[in-house]
Amino acid sequence: MRLTVYLNEEDQPATHFAVLWLDLDDHIWSREGHRGIELPSWGTLRVSRNATSLCGETPADPLCELHELGAAVLDQPPASACGAATWIDHDDLTIVGRWHLQAVDREHEIAETSVFKTPEDLYRHRH
Repeated sequence: MRLTVYLNEEDQPATHFAVLWLDLDDHIWSREGHRGIELPSWGTLRVSRNATSLCGETPADPLCELHELGAAVLDQPPASACGAATWIDHDDLTIVGRWHLQAVDREHEIAETSVFKTPEDLYRHRH
C-alpha cells in the first residue's frame, strides 16, 4: 500500500511544501515534489503506535515526524486525514508543519519513475 502525503510548513503553507509517497509494504518513502522543504529524494520509514518517522537510508536517521499517523491509522488508512509534523531544517531549527493524506493506493506496484530502480535496490532497502 502506498500513501500520498502533502507536507507543508505552518508559517508558509503555500510556498514551503513537499509531496511524499509512503510505501508501507517496503517501508520506504520518496519525495515526488517540493519547494522550500528540503528532504532527501528517498529514505526509510519507521512506524510507531502514534507516529511515522521519515528517516534517511537507515531507520536510525530520523528526518521528519508525522504525528498522529501511526500504526493504528496505517492499518486501515482513511480516505483523508491530517496531523502535525516536525522536522529539522539545514540550520538545525525545528520546523512545525502539517501533513495531509491526499491519496491511498492499496495496490503494490513499483512507480514508473521510482528512485528505486531495480528489485535488488528495493530488497536492499527493505532489509
